[in-house]
Amino acid sequence: MFELRKTPVSLVELKRRYAEGERDFTGIVCTGVDFSKTDLSGCDFTGSNLSYNNFKSANLSDCNFTNTNLRWSGLERADLRNSDFTKADCSYTSFNKAKMEGTILHKTDLSYSFLYDVDRDKLDLKTAVIYTAAFHPSEVTEEGKAHVAEEMKKMKGNIHFETFHRLEFIVKHEWEIAGKSINVEDRKSAYGATESGEHVSYGTGGGGAHVGYGAGGSGNVGSYTTSNEPIFGTIDPLTNVKKKKNAYQK
Repeated sequence: MFELRKTPVSLVELKRRYAEGERDFTGIVCTGVDFSKTDLSGCDFTGSNLSYNNFKSANLSDCNFTNTNLRWSGLERADLRNSDFTKADCSYTSFNKAKMEGTILHKTDLSYSFLYDVDRDKLDLKTAVIYTAAFHPSEVTEEGKAHVAEEMKKMKGNIHFETFHRLEFIVKHEWEIAGKSINVEDRKSAYGATESGEHVSYGTGGGGAHVGYGAGGSGNVGSYTTSNEPIFGTIDPLTNVKKKKNAYQK
């Protein structure tokens, strides 16, 4: 449980203060916004709530995220070099293709997070919570899917409805790609590329080929290409709709 100082900060204010030279953002609350490609290097976010944010391709190097809440955020392709995530809650978060040389993950909660195309051998994960983290789409399990679906149900009504429906849509798409990575025989890339070369992961709702958790910014849900069919099992926990078995469901 995070003890926040209840100091809400808007994206515009944070960027202004950073431009003026401020680097101490301890205990702030700034959630559900788009930080993609933003330079926030060298900041102290200790004890802050930065959940549901999109940090795709942001420069977050040399930052302090100790005891920070980053749940359900997207850190895809972000520069996290030499940043400290000690005891941070990074569950349900994407680190796909992030630069993580020198990143401190001491007692970091990475439950149900994605770290595709991250050099695991260069990370010190001895004390991190990684039991349910996925370093490859094939590591996504049916049990994991069911758990995430239940967490989504708990969030409904407790977060902004647009954020919820974006996450709901993207979660289903992510699991669909994870299933295909196991069963498509002619797949050329092991790391999440579809037959057309699309790479799907948490972290952005932008107009590019990468999609996933986090604030979508200018993203357009209509640009995603996936079936609306539930994929969380015979009965979709999110919609309670019965579905037929697909090719990769046991």
